[in-house]
Amino acid sequence: MSSNPQRALTALDNAIREAIRQSRLAYEYCPNSYTHGSLSSCLAAENALEVIRVHLSEDLACCN
Repeated sequence: MSSNPQRALTALDNAIREAIRQSRLAYEYCPNSYTHGSLSSCLAAENALEVIRVHLSEDLACCN
């Protein structure tokens, strides 16, 4: 994988992890449906990113 897409994925991963951290803090200090929904959305985004990483890894493995 070239460095630019890898950097973009890493930056996205870092942003999602920070959003998860912030959402967890919000839910810890003010547990309600809004903060729970925010945390759930962040975790779903993290899972979606992992699926993309797996597919890209598989695509690269078959091409090499």
